[in-house]
Amino acid sequence: MCASNELFIRPGLYDYISKYDCGLDYNDVDCNVKWKAGRQAQVDESLKLMMSSLDTTKIVGSQVEGTFYRKQLYERIADVIMRYYDYRTMDMAYAREEVYFSTIFWAINRGGKYSVLKKGMFTFCPWQRQFTMNVRLREVININNKVDNIYSVKRVERRLNDCIRAYVRQKYGYVDLEKATLGAKVETYSYVAMFCCEIKKELRLHWIVLKKIFRKIRSVSDAKRYIKQYLHI
Repeated sequence: MCASNELFIRPGLYDYISKYDCGLDYNDVDCNVKWKAGRQAQVDESLKLMMSSLDTTKIVGSQVEGTFYRKQLYERIADVIMRYYDYRTMDMAYAREEVYFSTIFWAINRGGKYSVLKKGMFTFCPWQRQFTMNVRLREVININNKVDNIYSVKRVERRLNDCIRAYVRQKYGYVDLEKATLGAKVETYSYVAMFCCEIKKELRLHWIVLKKIFRKIRSVSDAKRYIKQYLHI
């Protein structure tokens, strides 16, 4: 399962996941009261009906990006969702996709019928950041050089010639293929130019973040808290 601002950064994903029925996270909602989607899930009447039909009371969350299900398994999960949730109602909007699939899966897999990828998902998302979840070029390069179980990253700007997209395009020889489709719109960069682009993005990000912080500060304690968060950006 993918997001529109997710980018695949290396080949080989099919060979990596094809041996398993699925790969996902296990986030126990009962133990994670700070997660907004989890709190909303606990009062979701459609989810309650699904869980009742599966004889379970356990709500499980999972990051969507980088999760996968074998076709037959996905169809089984989707059948449960479609039976109890009407997409046309759109009541209580929240990230249902982060709850429905994982809750249903762990309910039907209580006997361990399905093989699950132990390392979970194949997508890197920097959730720990306070002010932005955009991936950085140096992180992508580090993943490609040192990490063997990550095949995509999120978030990447939706611009054709973003420095991260240019890096992946040039590293794996996709330039000619993309130019054949998109022509002169596809640009190439030296690595120096890519990092200069990255620095410009970083400076723009810090300026945006600092403006947000200044608007929120109401006391000395606020200032200390936001500065601490900012230093971990």
